[in-house]
Amino acid sequence: MQAEPTHSSALDAENNGTQPVCLGFDHQDRDDGTFIPNGVVPELWRSLSKSDLENHLPGVDFRHSQLWHFLEKAGVRIHRAHVAHNLASSNTWYYPLRPYGVPDLMPAFSRVERSVRREIESGKCYLVIDYAHEGFSSWMCYRIYEALSQIEFRRDRVMLIGGDLNIESSHTKYIEEHGICAPIRVLPLNYFQPLIAEHMASENFRAAHLTWQQVEQKRTRKKLYLNFNRRNRFHRLLVVVRLQKLGLLERGYVSLPNQFEGQTNERAIENEGIRFQVAPTLMRELLADYQQLSPLLPLRIDVDEMRTNHAYTHPTWPYLESWLSLVSESLFFESTPGQIFFSEKIWKPMMNYHPFLLIGDANSLAMLRQLGFRTFEPYINEVYDAVADHEKRLTMVLNELFRISQIPEKTRYDWFMGMRDILIHNFEHLKTDNLVQAFRLLDLHTNRSVVSSGATTQPSVLNIESRIKSL
Repeated sequence: MQAEPTHSSALDAENNGTQPVCLGFDHQDRDDGTFIPNGVVPELWRSLSKSDLENHLPGVDFRHSQLWHFLEKAGVRIHRAHVAHNLASSNTWYYPLRPYGVPDLMPAFSRVERSVRREIESGKCYLVIDYAHEGFSSWMCYRIYEALSQIEFRRDRVMLIGGDLNIESSHTKYIEEHGICAPIRVLPLNYFQPLIAEHMASENFRAAHLTWQQVEQKRTRKKLYLNFNRRNRFHRLLVVVRLQKLGLLERGYVSLPNQFEGQTNERAIENEGIRFQVAPTLMRELLADYQQLSPLLPLRIDVDEMRTNHAYTHPTWPYLESWLSLVSESLFFESTPGQIFFSEKIWKPMMNYHPFLLIGDANSLAMLRQLGFRTFEPYINEVYDAVADHEKRLTMVLNELFRISQIPEKTRYDWFMGMRDILIHNFEHLKTDNLVQAFRLLDLHTNRSVVSSGATTQPSVLNIESRIKSL
């Protein structure tokens, strides 16, 4: 089971003159002394295995935060202790909550001890809501302000750290639309990229990863593209159905379950279609076309079971035996205007010298370029990236895949090698962890101003309340 260490730890680097970052936890495991995530009933936590934590569990809506790991990598000392220790100290400290999914926060807020609430009110303690692993920024804003309307905390001591790289503008839009005069603090964090960079520095990765020499020597490949799908999300089901209609399904390595966590694909289509306010005509089309796909499921590439989340592990052979990746990111129809979130899915092609088409948030490719990566024009038509309409953007991605499928086999290697410099640049840039994420957190710790850049957002009136309540 994922465990929070019991003691302070640090690298040998200088601490930039700052005090340790002190974390406070309500409970410790009585057997091994590790800390239990705040917001979780201790008895429930003790009964879980590590694999349990990779999926939704009723009653266990919080996990351990990994934010502090970034600071440790930068040489900042982290001190983990019981809440009582921090109450007796004069140091500023942090009470972390890491929601899993989009849970109701009122139960967790109500369990915060009165002594901790007094520390927050005095300004000595920060309530940190770590949502860097997810991109539902507007949904989490709704959850936070919903809870704060019932259980008030000093709002300039409530921090939301989110994986939406435009969370600052998303939050500003949210508080303006909802007339909120006392806002919390927010910070975007590109969570998965530095973790992938750390993985790329490991002995396991160096021993098993593809080299560019292997890639360039592969002049023929068995499949056109690679498309991983674990959870049965609406957009992923729509993609695979349309791949079949375009005659492209057999030309790719594609995975897709027939159910996930007890939810059939038909039920997923209905539930998510309603939740994300998908056009009824599109829902009916998908349900009808899915009947042609259903007998072929489950589709598998490398594993027989889909429950395990292989976020940091993957085989290399599918990348070596296909020409490009069709990346189905975590969020699509549920994305709100301006939101941009990158999970591990976008980084895996880069780890394997693979060009890609991206089914994700609008303007994601533009954001990747802001982050120093290169994309694939003119070899891949990327005009789809700026299209706000989700269904139209998805259609444009699949049309571009179809165009690429028409490139003659004898010239496809030349098409691929035309992207050589881009692929090598992305691989090298990805594995270089410059610790920007850590120092953005450190800026919060030392109360320095934090400046971030983001893609252009688009104005929209968000119906967040109804969408959250349908979860």
